[in-house]
Amino acid sequence: GIGSNFETHDEIYWNATGNEWQVTIEKASAEVKTDFPANIEKSLCFTGSFGTKESDCQAENDVFTSSSVINPGGGLTVVTTYKVGTFPKSILQKDPPRTFGDKIASLFLKYFYIFYAQFSNSGSFNPLVH
Repeated sequence: GIGSNFETHDEIYWNATGNEWQVTIEKASAEVKTDFPANIEKSLCFTGSFGTKESDCQAENDVFTSSSVINPGGGLTVVTTYKVGTFPKSILQKDPPRTFGDKIASLFLKYFYIFYAQFSNSGSFNPLVH
């Protein structure tokens, strides 16, 4: 979960458990925290296979819990939305790179951003996801 920017809101979208597990997940929970005050406007969660809109889970502000067993191949995905400008503008691309040169540039920018965000003392955004 890294902060993403959209025209109408900022958000953290996190596939908390991952999918494609070959075992049943009896109970899953996740908590989203930032290292600075951020007011959550909306909390959503989804359960099941990739891309599902099934929502057999509870979302209470920054805490998410599955309501029933998650079958093999499924998972728990959580979303928190915030007002525009909560997170710095992302340099990460939302669309996949189209050429080999784009892929190399994209990898460089991602690793530079991750390195800078983690090791900078400039007060940059450092998401803490539990």
